[in-house]
Amino acid sequence: MKKPSQHKFIRLTAAALSLSLLAAALALVLHGTASPLRDVGETVSRPFLRLFSPVSDTLEGAKTWLRGMEALRAQNDALEDRLTDLEVSARQGELAREENENLRALLGWTQTRQDLDLTSAQVIGRDRDTWDRTLILDRGKRAGVRAGQYVVEAHGALVGLVDMAGRNWCEVTLVTAPDFSLSGLGTISGALGTLEGDLARMEKGELLFTVFSPDFPMSLGEGVVSLPAGEDMPRDILVGTVTSLAQDPGELIRTGVVTPTANLDRLSQVYVITGFREED
Repeated sequence: MKKPSQHKFIRLTAAALSLSLLAAALALVLHGTASPLRDVGETVSRPFLRLFSPVSDTLEGAKTWLRGMEALRAQNDALEDRLTDLEVSARQGELAREENENLRALLGWTQTRQDLDLTSAQVIGRDRDTWDRTLILDRGKRAGVRAGQYVVEAHGALVGLVDMAGRNWCEVTLVTAPDFSLSGLGTISGALGTLEGDLARMEKGELLFTVFSPDFPMSLGEGVVSLPAGEDMPRDILVGTVTSLAQDPGELIRTGVVTPTANLDRLSQVYVITGFREED
């Protein structure tokens, strides 16, 4: 509840404002009339005009401040738009740089693998139900893509296998998916075994390489390449590197944990091996 002095001040201020307005109106009406009357009006209005001139100045200052704030806001909006444009340009430049690097890497790799027919494809999505297991590409049967074909990245490392293909799309099972399986060969030990995805290892981005012969012990750091069962598929496609080893108590089975060479989390462009020719 306001104090009496505050009510009194408010009433006096209202009365003074009314008198000021009345005096100002009187002075305006009497403009051009006899000087005695005009002098009376100016004499009455002058103290009230002096009283409220600071209020007028404050209001004018507030208007100027608001105009300045609006100008600053407009400049800020313009700067934000400019920053957005620069970010878009930078992203486009980054994509162009990555594409250029991919093409250079692919050019170097294809010089040594002229037995392969490669079809470029863009990654257009991932299955929601199998986000960590599959990729969806923008190439399908119309481009010669069919189930079972290898999918590699720009450096020639295996990404996965085509699981199914539509007219203009295909779904790829990644090498770390639990349902991935492929014969493999150790590049140093010559060990023959099976490359398989494992549910427990999938989140870590790893797969298993199981060797059933103790005569070919795997080595840490050696590469593992593909060894297809059929002659119509290419061999020696790099899958990954052995990063740890395990062995069963009976020493009949040796299992290596393989980290894929392909960066499966950052794939935008890949290549489907749609054709294979025996080298002379």
